[in-house]
Amino acid sequence: DDDPGAGAAAVRWRSLAPSPLERTEVAAARIGRHVYVIGGFDRATGATTDAVARYDIKRDSWRLVERLPIAVNHATAASAHGKLYVHGGYTDPRQLGAATNQLYVYNPPRDRWKQLPDSAVLRAAHALGAIDGKLYAAAGANSSSDRLRSLEVYDISKRRWSSGPQMEAGRNHVGGTVA
Repeated sequence: DDDPGAGAAAVRWRSLAPSPLERTEVAAARIGRHVYVIGGFDRATGATTDAVARYDIKRDSWRLVERLPIAVNHATAASAHGKLYVHGGYTDPRQLGAATNQLYVYNPPRDRWKQLPDSAVLRAAHALGAIDGKLYAAAGANSSSDRLRSLEVYDISKRRWSSGPQMEAGRNHVGGTVA
């Protein structure tokens, strides 16, 4: 079942352990054998949450870890150098509003979050990727535009944001992960 070269007919879906929380509009990223699922709208309450759940791929099990310092939905996440980065999102308790520009880093061995410098642009429903020690925050939405064209680059070692080239067409709900 795990052979990537197997034909489509040989591929089988199988159920995995269910998440301890039912949520939508989450951010997620992988570090090694763990997948982190952050924030979103909690299904039980409908409220934006700060919850973080870690899935262990090898053990097929979940564990709640330290909560994100703020509750967000439509945020983004990426991993670099064994750490988890979460950027932006909407902070409104129940709606798509109050976009943030905050950036947080999570240290898995210490189970601790730390706030890093804010980006210049408030954004949610955007893409975040990590390449060569830099985070790239692209597109998204905020109260000024539902189709942002901007790109911001965060240099992890210098702890500094800079602007990148504008996209030709703005977008939101973009996604992607760079490994």
